[in-house]
Amino acid sequence: MANEQKEKLIRFYKGTEGEETVIKLVDLAEAVQRNQKFRISEFLDPFGQEIAETVAANYGNIRVDFNGGYQGAERARAMFVHEDFAGTPAGFDIACIRAAWNGQFARLSHRDVLGSSWDSALNVIVWAICW
Repeated sequence: MANEQKEKLIRFYKGTEGEETVIKLVDLAEAVQRNQKFRISEFLDPFGQEIAETVAANYGNIRVDFNGGYQGAERARAMFVHEDFAGTPAGFDIACIRAAWNGQFARLSHRDVLGSSWDSALNVIVWAICW
């Protein structure tokens, strides 16, 4: 049954910008089905969030929650939670970082900040969007 759902969803989004996203989200949903716990996606744009809701609707015993780190965030992570999961998920694993510097002594460009984030292993995709 789950394999039929997977193929149906992937076929629906085949050839669209959501093809890669639906494959990742279906894999997360199937992991939730197997272990009856929860899984968290990477940050999703509004279209990706719509795909996550579609995936959850096709797996009847899974719900999806979203969190982008603040109220009204355009990009958010999806958490698929099995209905039989008795625990409480720890959270969406989002950290907000604020950096400040004295602009009188150093001129920083986007390239400088992006390079530093690569060196510190921050999620560069999200960091670049926030910049």
